Amino acid sequence: MSADVGVHFHTDDVDAAFARVRGAGANVNQEPTDQPWGARDFAVRDPSGDPLRIVQSPA
Repeated sequence: MSADVGVHFHTDDVDAAFARVRGAGANVNQEPTDQPWGARDFAVRDPSGDPLRIVQSPA
């Protein structure tokens, strides 16, 4: 089993961040999703193929 290790960035508005990165042509792996632990996040890959996750912590 391999782990998909990457960089996590935190934001106050994950949906606005998603709109910006999608508009810039990002390679989207996961659209914004409400996670069971309360966070909302999405995942993309940078131009080198490295995984990036953008996270909005629970309020």
